[in-house]
Amino acid sequence: MSNINRTGADDQTAPHSRTDAARERVTHAYGTAKEKVSDTVGKVAERTTTAYETARERTGQAYTAAGEKAAATGRAAGAQIESNPLVALAGGLAVGVIAGALLPRTMREDAVLGPVGDRIKAAAGDAAQAAKVAGLDKLDELGLTPDAARDKVAGFAENARTAVGEVGAAAAGAVRS
Repeated sequence: MSNINRTGADDQTAPHSRTDAARERVTHAYGTAKEKVSDTVGKVAERTTTAYETARERTGQAYTAAGEKAAATGRAAGAQIESNPLVALAGGLAVGVIAGALLPRTMREDAVLGPVGDRIKAAAGDAAQAAKVAGLDKLDELGLTPDAARDKVAGFAENARTAVGEVGAAAAGAVRS
């Protein structure tokens, strides 16, 4: 015999109806949450991709600009060498003499050259010093001083630092958007 409750439903089917209703609410809530999470993940993925592409593009631009500046500096140095080849030759000669002076003498050189080697070394040292002085004077005359080179390197470093900062800011801004 079945009992009828106040709503007119059979007492034995009422618990199943409540369970089914609860299951349906949980399923609906799960579906809604899953949809919201999926939408959020999609938006985050899209923003991340956009930020990555923006950062990549700006990094490429900064790299290209740095390469162009380096090439321009190389061309300027080449032009200076072409316009003053004797200064370049003297500078190369001075570097060679200095490198030779820094290398240790061998026993064979001492035995064969003896005092002649000492005179050659002294003359080479004098020539190196004269070449160094003449070369430094010419470089100063052309404005190619250590201070000017340091300023150029500092300017290049500052430009690179600025480019990296802009890339980072763009990436951060794209992620925040």
